[in-house]
Amino acid sequence: MARPAGGRAEFSREKAAPGQAAIGKEAAGLKKSVGPWSRGKMGLKVLIVDDSAVMRAMVKKTLAAAGFAVLEALEAGDGRKALEILNREKVDVVLCDLHMPEMNGLELLQALKDAGKAPPCFILVTTEGRKDRLRQAMALGARGYVIKPFQPERLRKILSLFLGEPDGPGLEEGPEGLDF
Repeated sequence: MARPAGGRAEFSREKAAPGQAAIGKEAAGLKKSVGPWSRGKMGLKVLIVDDSAVMRAMVKKTLAAAGFAVLEALEAGDGRKALEILNREKVDVVLCDLHMPEMNGLELLQALKDAGKAPPCFILVTTEGRKDRLRQAMALGARGYVIKPFQPERLRKILSLFLGEPDGPGLEEGPEGLDF
C-alpha cells in the first residue's frame, strides 16, 4: 500500500500479491508535489547500487522500459563505492539495495545523512520486507521502496511520484512481461 509519509511513498506487499506494490488513492496527491529537484531536459543521472551486476542491469533496463530518459547511469556494487561516487557526482536518483557487503543501504543512508549529502530521491529496491528496517530507512532519508521481485510498472509509479511522468511512451511489455 502506498502511504504519504512526509512527502514519501511507501510501497509494500500489504493487500497486494507477492512482488506487487499497491498504490492507493492517497498516493495520487504526491504527484503534484514533485520536490525541490528537477530533471535536466536531457534526462536523469541515476546511481544504481546493488551487489548483483545482474540486478543493476535489470534496473537500468526497467528505467528505459518505463520511459525515463536516463542521461547517465552510474553503478556501485556496495554502499562504500556508492558513497565515493556521491562525494564527487551529483545525481537525480539513487536506486539502492538494502543488503550488500562492505556498506549496506542503511549504512549508506546514515553516512549521507551525517555528511549532509542526502540525494533528492533515494529509493530502495530490496528484498527486505521487515517494516522496522524499512521505517528506519525512511527515517534516514529514503523516499520510498519497491520490494523485489518487482514489475517495472511499480518502479515507474514510485519514480513518477517524485520525478513526474516519464519522458517516453511507457512500458511496452511482450507476452512474457517484464517481471524482475
